[in-house]
Amino acid sequence: MVPEPGAVIGDGDVLVWIDNEPVVVLLGDVPAWRSMNEGSEGADVAQLEQALDRLGFDTEDELAVDDEFTSRTGEFFADLLVARGGSERETVQLGDVVFLPQPIRVDEVLVNLGDPINPGVPVVS
Repeated sequence: MVPEPGAVIGDGDVLVWIDNEPVVVLLGDVPAWRSMNEGSEGADVAQLEQALDRLGFDTEDELAVDDEFTSRTGEFFADLLVARGGSERETVQLGDVVFLPQPIRVDEVLVNLGDPINPGVPVVS
C-alpha cells in the first residue's frame, strides 16, 4: 500500500508497505543506515529507543533510553511492528524504519502499488 497525496505522515505512521510489511516513520535527525539488533550501539539506536518510549511502547519504564540496543529494545520494536500490522521481529532491518526530522505531507506518490522498490528509490515527494 502507498499513501494518498495530501496525507500527513508522522511519528509512528506507516509510510508504505513493502512485501506486506510496514515501513514505519520515526522522528529523528540521523538517517537509518544499517540493520540494528542486540548489541548494536549508536545515535540511530538512541533515536529508535526515544521513539519507542515516546510512542508509548515502554509502558512500565523498562527501557534504558541510551545508545545500546538491548533485548528490551528488540521486544518493544517487535511490539511496534505488530501494532502497525507487521510481523513480530526483534531485529530492525534496513528499510523497516525511516527517520525524518519532522512529519511530512505527501505531495506526490512516486511509485505504484506492486512496483519493485530498491534501496535509495524515493517513494513520495
